[in-house]
Amino acid sequence: MIRSFNGVLIVLLLFLTSCKKTSDNNEGASQSSLVAVNIPGVYFTDLAKVGAGQASPVIMDKLREMINATPVGAHIYLSIFGFDHTGLIAALNAAALR
Repeated sequence: MIRSFNGVLIVLLLFLTSCKKTSDNNEGASQSSLVAVNIPGVYFTDLAKVGAGQASPVIMDKLREMINATPVGAHIYLSIFGFDHTGLIAALNAAALR
């Protein structure tokens, strides 16, 4: 009981000491800027197919679609630890030949 009270007290004290009053001069207020972030999407495997022991091509299909949409002369940066998916390899080879 005392140990948990001490833990709560320590967390409360750390929280209170980390708060500080903001300055009144607002020096950095005029230097703020907006940053746009483009996140293409999040894709997951189809759990019903995986649960049934089948392959779920959702991620590989989307990856192949993105590779095929790469314009001529563009670079593709890909970081995958070993793969042997023939459709993906064919898409990368076709993109390299464009």
